[in-house]
Amino acid sequence: MEEEADFLFDNDFDSCQRELAQCSWYVDQPIGVQAALINMCFNLGLPGLLGFKKMILALIAKDYTRAAIEALDSKWAV
Repeated sequence: MEEEADFLFDNDFDSCQRELAQCSWYVDQPIGVQAALINMCFNLGLPGLLGFKKMILALIAKDYTRAAIEALDSKWAV
């Protein structure tokens, strides 16, 4: 049972990485930011993550303080 759960998780994780690798604003981020984005993608799906338009704009500008504020200013952060 645990092996199956690990298999499913790994597949979902890899899927998130592949989807995000298509986004230039993801590829250019530091590893810690990428990890946070993978987490968000895993929990929200890519369409849900793409709804964070202001956060993504802040990431493009490398304004990580603004990106964090935008991420936390959501129902997702509650």
